[in-house]
Amino acid sequence: MGATVVRAPDVARRWRRSSDEGTKSEQSRKQPGRDARRAGGTRTLVVALLAAILTVSVYWPATRGGYVWDDGGLITKARDTLDEWRDIPAAFGRAATAGDGVAYYRPLMIASFVVDAKLFGLDAASFHRTNVFLHGINVGLIVAALAVFGCSIGTAAIAALAFGLHPLQSQAVALILGRNDLLLVPPIVVMLVGDERLRRTRPRLADALVAACFAITLWTKESGVAAPAFLLLMDVLWHRRPAAAALRARLPLLAMLLAVTLLYGFARLEVIGALLDNGKYPSIPLQSRPAVAAAIFGYYVRHALLPWGMAPSPYHPGLIDPGRSELWVAAAFVLLYAAATVLAWRRVPRAACGLLMFALALVPVLGLVAPMKVLILDHRAYLPLFGLAVVVAAADRSLDGARGRAVAAGLLAGLALLTRQRLPAYGDSLSLWKLGIEAAPSSNYAHNNYGAALMDAGRYPEAVAQFREALELDPTYDIARVNLAGCLEYLGDQAEALRQFEILAERRPHDARILQRVAQMRGRAGDLAGAGAMWERALAAKPNDPGILRGLADTLDRQDASAAAVPLRQRLVELAPGDQTAWIALGWSRAHAGQPAEAVAAYESALRLGPESGALRIQLARSLWSVQRWRDAAAELARARTLGVDDPDLARRLAEVGAFDEQ
Repeated sequence: MGATVVRAPDVARRWRRSSDEGTKSEQSRKQPGRDARRAGGTRTLVVALLAAILTVSVYWPATRGGYVWDDGGLITKARDTLDEWRDIPAAFGRAATAGDGVAYYRPLMIASFVVDAKLFGLDAASFHRTNVFLHGINVGLIVAALAVFGCSIGTAAIAALAFGLHPLQSQAVALILGRNDLLLVPPIVVMLVGDERLRRTRPRLADALVAACFAITLWTKESGVAAPAFLLLMDVLWHRRPAAAALRARLPLLAMLLAVTLLYGFARLEVIGALLDNGKYPSIPLQSRPAVAAAIFGYYVRHALLPWGMAPSPYHPGLIDPGRSELWVAAAFVLLYAAATVLAWRRVPRAACGLLMFALALVPVLGLVAPMKVLILDHRAYLPLFGLAVVVAAADRSLDGARGRAVAAGLLAGLALLTRQRLPAYGDSLSLWKLGIEAAPSSNYAHNNYGAALMDAGRYPEAVAQFREALELDPTYDIARVNLAGCLEYLGDQAEALRQFEILAERRPHDARILQRVAQMRGRAGDLAGAGAMWERALAAKPNDPGILRGLADTLDRQDASAAAVPLRQRLVELAPGDQTAWIALGWSRAHAGQPAEAVAAYESALRLGPESGALRIQLARSLWSVQRWRDAAAELARARTLGVDDPDLARRLAEVGAFDEQ
C-alpha cells in the first residue's frame, strides 16, 4: 500500500521525547526568572542592611544619653513593673504612667522595656541602644517594602534614608519615651507588604495578617488607627485602582479591622477609664481647635521641609493668636501642603499617596478630638514621615540617573549632619531644655522644665528665674507655680513660698495636695488656726486620706482641742488597725481630752502590736494613774525603767500612795 506503519511503542517514545524537550524548554524559560528574583532579593537584603547600618551609625551618639524628660517616670520610677517576665502580660492590664497627671496605655512599649530590663538591666544606655537599633531596623524594612512595591533598589534606599536621617526623628530615637513611635513602623510595613504579596493568591491569609498587624499597631499606640487608610491609598494612588472598586473589595477587611478597633477600645476603657479623654489634660475649646490643628500641622510640614530650628516642646498660646505671625506662617504651610497634594494627585498620584499618608498619620495628634498634655512634640512625626519616604519613592525615574542620585546623596548627607548636631541636646535634661528655651522662648512648658532641670542640678536661684518666666508667660500654669513655691521653700523664703501655695489654693480650691501643703506651712509658721482651716478643707476633698486626718488631728492637739482630735484618731486606727503609731496617738489624744480609761485601752492595743518601748510604758503608766490603778501604773513604770525611760514625778506620786518603792 506504500503507507508507513507506526508501531505503538514508537509513538510513545516520540511523545516522551517531545514532552521532555518541552519541559526542558519551559524550565529553561523559568529558571532565569527565578534566578533574577533570587538575585534581586539578595541585593535588596544587602542594601536594606547597609541603609540600616548607616542609620545606626548616625544615631549612635544617642546611646550615650541618660534618662531624660519622662524617661525616668516610665522606667526608674516604675522599675517594680519591669523586673519580672510576668510584667509583660500585666502591661496589657495597666496604664503606663510617665508622671503626675499623665496616663498612657502602651502595653507593647512597656513589654519592650521589660525585655530590656531583664536582658540588660536598668542602665539607660541599654534602652537607648534598643531605640537606635529599632530605628535602623525600620529603615531596612522601608527599603524592602518600597522594593516590593516596585521601586528600584537605589530609589528605595534613598527614600528610606530620607525617613531615617531626617532631624525630626531625633526626638523619637534619642528619648526612650519615643519607643512607642519606633514600634509603630514594623507592623504597618508588614501589613502593607503582606497585603501586597498575598492579596491575589491567598486573600484570607492576607486579611488575617493585616488584622493581626493592625492589632499590634493599636496596642502599641492609638495613633496607629490611621494605618488601614494606608491600604486604600496604596490601592487608589499607587496602583491606580478605581476608588469605589477598591473600597468595595476592602469592605470585609474593614469590617474585621473595625472589630479589632472595638476590642482595643474596650481594653483601653477598662484600663484608663476612657476612650479618648481620660480627664488628665485640659480640653481645647471647640472654637480654638481649627487654629490649634493648623498650628500643629503647619509646624510639622514646615520642619519636614526645612529641618532646623525645632524645639523639644514648641507650643505656646501665641501660635494660635491671629494677631501674631506664627499662626499665619503655619496656615501658609498648610495651604502649601494642600496645593501640593492636589497637584500631585493630578500629575504624580504616587507622590500624592505619600503626602496623604503624612496627613492621615498626623490627624490623631492634631488636637481635633483627643486632648493632649503637650500639643506639639517631634516624636509624633515619626510615623507620618513614612509618607515622606513614599513621596521620595514616587520620584523613581528622577533618582535613577547619576545626577539625581548625586543630588539625593548631598541632601541625605545634609540631613545626617543636622541630625548629628541635634542629638547631643537629648543627652541630658539641662542640654535639652536649654535648647528648648533657645528655640522656643515663648514656651512656658520649656521654661518650667529647664527650671526643674536646674533644680536637679542644685542651681536653685536660676531655677526660680525660669519658673517666674514660665508664670509670666502663663499665670495659670500651676505646675510652674508648685515648682516655684518648692524652690523658694528650699531657699528659705518661707513667706513667699507660702504666698505662692495660697495662690494655688485659690485657683484649685478642691486640690487636697495643695491644701495640705498650705496647712503644713501655716502650721510651721505658728498659724494653727489657719492651718486647721486648711486641713478641714483638705479633709472635705479627701475624707479618708490618712495624711490629712493625721495632720488635722495633730493641729487640734497643738491647739489643746484634743477632744476634737479623738474622732480623727479613731478613724485612723479603723483605716490601719495594725499601725502601732496610730494607736499611740489615739491614746495621747484621749488622755489629753480627759478620757484616761479610753487612753489606757489605746495604749494597751499599741503594746499588743509591738514593739515595746519605755516611752509607751510611761504613757500607759500615766493613764493608769489617772484612773487610780496605782499598782498597774507602778508595774508599768518599773518596766519602763528597765527599758531606760523614767518619770520621776510619777514615781514620787506612786510612792506617796504606797504603790511604788523608789528604792
